[in-house]
Amino acid sequence: MLKIIENIGKRGALCECLQCQSVFKIKCKYTSKKSYLGCICTDCKNGIVNVTELSQIALKKWFTYNPVTGHWIYNFTTRSGKANEDATSNHSSGYRTIRVGSIDYLAHRCAFLYMENYLPDQVDHIDHDKSNNSWNNLRPVSPRENSMNCTKSVNNSTGITGVALHVPTGKYRAYINDKGKQIHLGLYPTLQEAQEVREKANVRFKYHTNHGK
Repeated sequence: MLKIIENIGKRGALCECLQCQSVFKIKCKYTSKKSYLGCICTDCKNGIVNVTELSQIALKKWFTYNPVTGHWIYNFTTRSGKANEDATSNHSSGYRTIRVGSIDYLAHRCAFLYMENYLPDQVDHIDHDKSNNSWNNLRPVSPRENSMNCTKSVNNSTGITGVALHVPTGKYRAYINDKGKQIHLGLYPTLQEAQEVREKANVRFKYHTNHGK
């Protein structure tokens, strides 16, 4: 709601910013009343747009992160969005992003900066849902660890990660990758036998229990 202190002519006015309580001048009070930004001063409108460095302080000032739901909301109304509304956007990769200044940051990485005040090498979504940024679904990992909790490949023909049909013999070949190398685990007459061997290898090579699901 526009808080007018003094009218200036037929259309202008001096107003009090509803966020910082400073006094600012508007050219048209009628237009300002229709705009969700009309009741705040220019500095508050620009707000987060002028933030030049991503930091825990900046994140906590401008956003609230809910560790249970993984949702981010704006603390204040700015040109970026309205207070108490969703502060994230969909990225083409399936992740959620937050815009700080002119840069879009991955929301799941920002969660670590917000909660722990550091940025890990990589952040793994434990359940493979890229949009689920709840705190208990995120874990800091190395690139190698991240590769050990992946979804099943779209090119998988057997339905079992690490098991493929060996066409020359008609048997099922089990294999696993470790440190960039593919390790052959043997040929088996049934899919179930090959799957059991691969599952044991998952434990031996310390793959995450969600890998391949």
